[in-house]
Amino acid sequence: MPLPFSKQKLEEYVLDCLIPKSEIEVIESKLPLVEPTINMVRELLIQKDRIHEPINLQRTIQILKTVPVPLLNNITYLKGIYTWQNDSLNQAAELLNMIPKLNTKEERIDVNEKINKIFEKILRNKEMCFNYADIIHEGHISNLGALSESLANGFLFHTTLEEELKKLDFNSIKLRIPLEKLKEAGDIEKNVLEIRNVVEQTYNINMRMINYAVILYSCIKLMMNK
Repeated sequence: MPLPFSKQKLEEYVLDCLIPKSEIEVIESKLPLVEPTINMVRELLIQKDRIHEPINLQRTIQILKTVPVPLLNNITYLKGIYTWQNDSLNQAAELLNMIPKLNTKEERIDVNEKINKIFEKILRNKEMCFNYADIIHEGHISNLGALSESLANGFLFHTTLEEELKKLDFNSIKLRIPLEKLKEAGDIEKNVLEIRNVVEQTYNINMRMINYAVILYSCIKLMMNK
């Protein structure tokens, strides 16, 4: 790793972690899809059609309702990182180069505080761990993944005892379901898949932020040994 650090050199190390504006725009464009999808499922629940499985309709609504607020919080976080990340590279490079030259306790405290501010911004936390409590996390990934796969297998529809005993798959069961009902479920399934994809994209960006912090921490350790 060539020294001293420049902004350009540091940027090369963390390039895969940086956030392009286009990624945030894609995520933001899908946020308005969640509420209408919840309403689509809620409408099926209101109909009380025996062809549907009420418990599964309710479960679908519950899972989807966990998305909007964390996703909005995540968008706000990513926008903040996007507007800050360019300047942060300059500051981080300067601070890294200062580490081997620190002579007094006061100098070390000052640089340490400035470095901590960078980590605090990236990790959303004064501790050295990522604060994911109010944004997209693994729970959303797991629930939406399971929901998306279940919807593809007729999750919204009631299965008769005979169908259960015969262990019929959804391709067989859907032959008795009216086309308009299949279309309603298909539209919901399509929306949920889009929501799932954007939530996974958001989660992956969050993981990149953690990796950003890890790389920066490694650089600090390197400079401390100079």
